[in-house]
Amino acid sequence: MRLRENRPGEVRLFIASERHPLVADAIRVEVLAHGETTWRKKALTPASWRHLGFGVYVLALDGEEVGSAGELALIVAGRGDLEASLPPSLHRFDVVPVIEAPGSRAMMRTTFVGRVIALDERPIPNAHLIVRLMQPLGMQGDFIAAQPITVQCDGEGQFEFDAPTGATLHVNIPCLPMQKQFVVPPPAAIGMPILLTSL
Repeated sequence: MRLRENRPGEVRLFIASERHPLVADAIRVEVLAHGETTWRKKALTPASWRHLGFGVYVLALDGEEVGSAGELALIVAGRGDLEASLPPSLHRFDVVPVIEAPGSRAMMRTTFVGRVIALDERPIPNAHLIVRLMQPLGMQGDFIAAQPITVQCDGEGQFEFDAPTGATLHVNIPCLPMQKQFVVPPPAAIGMPILLTSL
């Protein structure tokens, strides 16, 4: 998923194991931010390590752990009796620079994330969502048209999109089929995404 430089964020990790859910004490995570040469041990808590189901976990990172724009690397491995069955695995994520458009500096946006899966729990790669404003919106000198956009899921069925906080959105997932209409809430913290299923 997308991370922004020096800002808190979350990543999603799929872990193949027969012992879900894996609690924070059973997992070892090390972080290597862009430009660094030393791996940093990540202290896990129930708040920073959450199981979403189907072997997908959310790892919360603070701004210092995310680091500067470039590539963020994570090593995830088992601890204790899980050490043999869960060998170290490497995960890479892009960290993008924070660039604000002059006319949009004061516009708050909320990021939504989720995953589209089949009945047998396999991800549906390249599924898509159709997202549109219920009416045109004017904020901080910018006019946003009510033209629908298409959000493509990745190979794991995961998606991410953001929208102006306070706007009324209509989301359609044709392959389910499912439609949802809601007012975009503010994020719990800057840079923290919201699960679309929570609305």
